[in-house]
Amino acid sequence: MCEFKISAQEPLITVRPAFLDEAENIHEVISVSMRMYCLNAGIPEAALDASSETVDDVRAAISTVPFFVAVSNKDGIVG
Repeated sequence: MCEFKISAQEPLITVRPAFLDEAENIHEVISVSMRMYCLNAGIPEAALDASSETVDDVRAAISTVPFFVAVSNKDGIVG
C-alpha cells in the first residue's frame, strides 16, 4: 500500500488493490474521467475503448490483473 500525506496526521490518498465490490464506483470514475478527457481534447468519446467498457469489464480486470485504486480519506475512490 502506498500513502501520500500532506501532514503528519492521516494520509490524503492511499493507493491499494481494488476489491470486486468497488467495480461500479471504479467504472464511474473511469467514465467521468474519460468524458472530461474527450471534452478537453476535442475528440469524440466513441474514439476511446473506455467509452464501451462495462462494470463487468472492470470486475474482470480486477479479477485477472493487478488493479489498483486511489482512495481519498474524504471522498472514497478518486482514481
